[in-house]
This record gives sequence, C-alpha cells and structure tokens, in this order.
Amino acid sequence: MASNHVPLKYATGLRALREHRQLHNVILKAGEVITDAIIAKCKNPEKFIVVVRPQPKLHLIVQNNIKIYEREDAKRLSRMSKNVDANIEILKEGQTCNDIYILLSGKVEILKDNHQIAVIEDSGTFIGEMAILTNKPRTATVRTITNCKFYTFQGNAILDQAKKQPIVLAKLCKSLAQKLSSINTEFTNLQNQTQDTIFNDKSNGNLQLPDTTAEVKSSSNQKSLPANSTLFMQNDTSLEMYILLKGSVSVIIDKTKVAEINTAGTLIGEMSGLLCQPRSATVITKEPSVFCVVDGGDLLKFGTQHPNILMKMCLNLAKRLNDTNEKFLNLKNMDY
Repeated sequence: MASNHVPLKYATGLRALREHRQLHNVILKAGEVITDAIIAKCKNPEKFIVVVRPQPKLHLIVQNNIKIYEREDAKRLSRMSKNVDANIEILKEGQTCNDIYILLSGKVEILKDNHQIAVIEDSGTFIGEMAILTNKPRTATVRTITNCKFYTFQGNAILDQAKKQPIVLAKLCKSLAQKLSSINTEFTNLQNQTQDTIFNDKSNGNLQLPDTTAEVKSSSNQKSLPANSTLFMQNDTSLEMYILLKGSVSVIIDKTKVAEINTAGTLIGEMSGLLCQPRSATVITKEPSVFCVVDGGDLLKFGTQHPNILMKMCLNLAKRLNDTNEKFLNLKNMDY
C-alpha cells in the first residue's frame, strides 16, 4: 500500500490519515482537513511530516501548495531584475559568455542556425545554464520577442550567488529536473542509472567546487535502515530525496528488479522529490544502509545550509540532461 506523506507546510486542503502530535500536543486529528490555521500553530511545519489520505491527483494538489510558497520567494528576485527591450540578442550561438538568465516576464525565442526552434514565456525559466554547467559553447541564440525582465548573474560565480540568494540554486535544481523529465521518464532514468556521484572534487570548467564528501557525511539529516527496508514505494507521494552514504539498494518496478545502486554519493528519488511526482519505483535496501535525506519541498532551506551539496546536485542533473539530449539527437539523426 502506498504511503502518502508530505510536509505539513504543503498539505493545505488534504485530510490526515491518522492523529499527529508535536511535543505531546495534538496537531491533527485522524480525518481532519489541514488548514492554514493548523499549519500556523505548528513549529517548523516544513519539517513536520504528516500522513495524508489517498485521493485523486494528490501530487498535483501538493505541487500547487508548493508553488504558492515559492511565489513569495520569487518576489525577491523581481526586485533585483534587469529590463531588456524587444528584439535584443542576450545569448549568441557558439559563444562562451558567462551569463545565466532567469526569465521573470516577457517572451524570448530560441534560434538554431537562425531558425526558431522554441519560444519561452514561462516565468522562472532558466536560460543559458547548460553551457555553464557542462562547460560548452552556447548551442543556440536567444533573442527577446517582447520587452523582458530578467534576473541575471555570472555563471562562474554561481556558488557565491547561491550563498547570497539560495532561491537561485533551489530554482535551478528544479528547473533542470523539469527539463530532464520533459524528455525522459524516471523509469528510464532508473533503468539506466549510471550512479553518478556528488562525491567528486573535479572542477567543471571555471566552476571551482569543493569536495562535498565530508559535508554530506557529517549532515545531521541522516537515516539508517536495516536490510530489506523500504525507502519508498511505487506510486507513493513524498518529497524526500536520498544520497546513499553506505550500503546498497534494489530498484523495483511492477515487482521486477530493474537496477541496483551501490555507489556512495548516488542520488536516489530526486526526480519525484524535486517535481512532486508519484514514485515510479519501489526502492528496498539490500543490506544495512545509511542515507543523507534531502527534503525536496524545502530546497531553499537546504540550499542555505548546504549550497555546495545542492550545487553538486545541479551539476549531476545537468550532466544527465546533456547526455539524454545527445542520445535523443543521435537517435533522431540516424539513417534508417
């Protein structure tokens, strides 16, 4: 049976499956509908996990609740924005400039060999981040169609920027996951898991990042499980992501084992955690295992405390997105 558990902060409108207490005080009664007033009475509602009753499109309700809180955070970026007139090229195909943009308002077009291949008008979309994160020249030109407002920063200073404005890194992580999800499924990701680790100390072009091994292993958000323990179940709705510190796990889809993960530093469950999608697989420990737990519903706070770890997560997602894009283009260009 799937277990649907979400942070109380994002559970407005859902119904509690059982009673929940905090410091011996009843926060929620079994069957009670969660309201803003209940959330306001709870200490650290972003960390207070509640089990909620299953209902149709549960993950969509949680996604909407998360967006409401994220809009408040995004207002801070708008106060530090840059206005750009219509018909202005902000990025040029083949160049290696260092700018990353977040579109706050307006519309831009993506041009490849002077042909329009896409139009972007969704507020919060990152533009130009892949060239920085993968250390490659720009693969397309970006030109404004209307007057636009951007938040912009230097890519080689992204870690320093994230320490000043943690929301930037939190949004980048989610943006990469959304782009990856749009061209690939988590089912395929898990089947083809390469066990890319965030425990490397290699630099990425001009991005000089410290080794995160000690930081992750010293994190207070650790969880130890004996062998044959379920980390999460297929079709669960939950926001936790896991970094494997020790041990190994099996990935099971529809009762069939599709992968085994045993490399320390591997991210597990990040697509569901970042995008609040139902789990596409069950993950069970093969032996006693230890994990660092990251709350996908509160990336802003995690990024404030551990920007180096979140940056490595972004690089991991960017690498997978770049690899998937290349495989897609290779298949598309094959002669049959």
